[in-house]
Amino acid sequence: MNDAVINIGLVLSVVQVANYFKLDAPENILYIRIAYGVSQLVGYSIMAYVFMRVRDKNDKTALIYNESKNPFAPNESKVVTSTVGDYDKEQVKNFFTQGLTAVAILAFMHLKWGYLRPLFIQAIMSLRQLYSNPMFQIHVLGKPATDNLARPFKTGFGMASQTAGPTKKELKAQDRKAAKKKINRDD
Repeated sequence: MNDAVINIGLVLSVVQVANYFKLDAPENILYIRIAYGVSQLVGYSIMAYVFMRVRDKNDKTALIYNESKNPFAPNESKVVTSTVGDYDKEQVKNFFTQGLTAVAILAFMHLKWGYLRPLFIQAIMSLRQLYSNPMFQIHVLGKPATDNLARPFKTGFGMASQTAGPTKKELKAQDRKAAKKKINRDD
């Protein structure tokens, strides 16, 4: 089933649970904060473990893929040459960056306006997002890096998602561009 559909269903279910148990009551604030903190701590601890596994494996397998600079203009992409280990490290760092941004936004919303529902929803959704993360599935669950887990991972942003790899034409153009730069530097 599509991850987006599962996430929407999960959010709607969590909202109904929040309504049923009256989680907006003042006596529940501490419990919701603890649940949110524990879920974030678990998620970041597991991803730190994934980062250590990636670093220890140090996979030097070559990886060539297209990286779109602008998600609204997928034609403006560049060909990136990397290794699987470096790509995985970058993906884990992106997970931390996005997660810390979400924590900052939720902390602001909670402390400034007193919203509790986003904390409760994220306490559960952060674990769901961790489980659906390709890095978690490959390095913790031990699933093979094929199909949906093949690198580079699909970004899922409609038509602007990453493609499986550059075309031969793009590779030749990149090689020509690199050769020209080298010739210009030598002069």
